[in-house]
Amino acid sequence: METVDHGDSNQEIVAPQKEVESHVPIEKTDNGYESIEGPDLDSKKNPSFKILLQQAYAKKGVMCFPTEFFHKHMKNKRQEVEMETVEGVWTVSLLPHMKRTRTFARLSKGWSEFAKANHFKTGETLVFELTRKGDCPKFVINRQ
Repeated sequence: METVDHGDSNQEIVAPQKEVESHVPIEKTDNGYESIEGPDLDSKKNPSFKILLQQAYAKKGVMCFPTEFFHKHMKNKRQEVEMETVEGVWTVSLLPHMKRTRTFARLSKGWSEFAKANHFKTGETLVFELTRKGDCPKFVINRQ
């Protein structure tokens, strides 16, 4: 089991350990993102996911957020999230959307500036680690 700081309270949320396969599968979901899970994510203390940057994510103003991660670790409401890299910290809007009977989310306002400032390129893999939950969640993002 992994523990995650719950933000402004002293509570911890316990997240189940991920099951790991010996290879690194790439999954394309119905909301258009590609996520990668593999053994190296288990070394993270906090919940995390990987994104293989598609052209739209590297160049456009939005990035689809992994649906399962959103439902498991985020509040189902519009919220500002902090994104930290070695280049600095940016605030990006995380917006939930309903599509038929499913809710999915995307990073929008602020994502374009964040991607440009960090010189993200199509085909790069980014690891997003959720280091703080609560009213203003924080992700530490590293290239892989």
